[in-house]
Amino acid sequence: MACSSGDKYRIQSSGDKDLIAINTTIDTCIATKILDRLHREFTEKYAPSTGTAPVGKTAIADTHRAHPTFYLRKQHKLSSFFGETIDDGQEINRFNNMLFSQKTEDDPQYRTTIHGIMNGTYNAQVTTDNLRRRHLHNQTCRNLATLKEYTVW
Repeated sequence: MACSSGDKYRIQSSGDKDLIAINTTIDTCIATKILDRLHREFTEKYAPSTGTAPVGKTAIADTHRAHPTFYLRKQHKLSSFFGETIDDGQEINRFNNMLFSQKTEDDPQYRTTIHGIMNGTYNAQVTTDNLRRRHLHNQTCRNLATLKEYTVW
């Protein structure tokens, strides 16, 4: 999420006024872009993978497996995710289903889901050791320069 002088950004999502980044507001520009992305990836509601997506919605696809909303909200099925049946119009809450089916970290779907929510990356091969590994997020977030580098998506 890089910003440089001249880039446009908004403070209010419902506002219609763009702000233009200058040297003294670049960090604010970066912060708004990070927050916008976090909001989108935690709350977006996807449309079915088949047919035409309604205006303002994104059709669910493999790339969305890296977004926490893929696991945390009721979303349409995706046949490439651990054998889910092809989209039959039914929605599924992957995280709730996984918890109620009493899966543990020994199950690849559990590890993939927790890893996807916590790291924003999809990895169907994540190991138990990698799932348990403590991440450097807290250390990374203490330094703004490092955080900006770390959050370039």
